[in-house]
Amino acid sequence: MVFWDSAPTAALSVMAQNLTEFAKYPSSLYSRFVQALLIWVLPMSFVRYFPSLVLLEKPARAQWLGYAAPCVGIVALLITGVIWRHCLLRYQGAGS
Repeated sequence: MVFWDSAPTAALSVMAQNLTEFAKYPSSLYSRFVQALLIWVLPMSFVRYFPSLVLLEKPARAQWLGYAAPCVGIVALLITGVIWRHCLLRYQGAGS
């Protein structure tokens, strides 16, 4: 994220940290909009919430999402790799 936010305040880093706070609690606590954000846009629920439902054998409407977590992780890794390569083109060194 520092490729886009080179300011010393690093507002994007603060925003990312605040977004991870949402993933500390079950997705079902939030509105449908926030649930969609945590499931499909920033797949934090796939990392924390859905796999725990499967491991704890809790009944859920979409239990298959817990089993899909490894696949989502692989897709997220591939997308992150593409973004990383794109960001390297924008990189400006900190030194002289």
